[in-house]
Amino acid sequence: MRLLPILFLMLTGCANAPARWASVLEEQVTCGMSVAEVETLAGGKLTAMSGRGPGGTHELRRGTTAMWFDFSGGTLVSVRPSWTVAMARDEWGEKKLLCRQGT
Repeated sequence: MRLLPILFLMLTGCANAPARWASVLEEQVTCGMSVAEVETLAGGKLTAMSGRGPGGTHELRRGTTAMWFDFSGGTLVSVRPSWTVAMARDEWGEKKLLCRQGT
């Protein structure tokens, strides 16, 4: 019986959506921004991946939420949030394409 309160606290602490900061940042970034411009807007340093991953080329993680940024030719083309659920696996939000084709 003592396990039930602990289990409840563990489960209620799990995210089921990205943190508010990621949603706000997703709305603020625009097509063509540089890594430095995104870092300034985000208030943190982006981590460059060794290649293009499922979320993009760069990541910013805070707690259980990450915002992924995909840069092409040095400019931002898309963003995608992810968050950890059940303390074990990542859920992915929709990839938001920031640039219209031909721009």
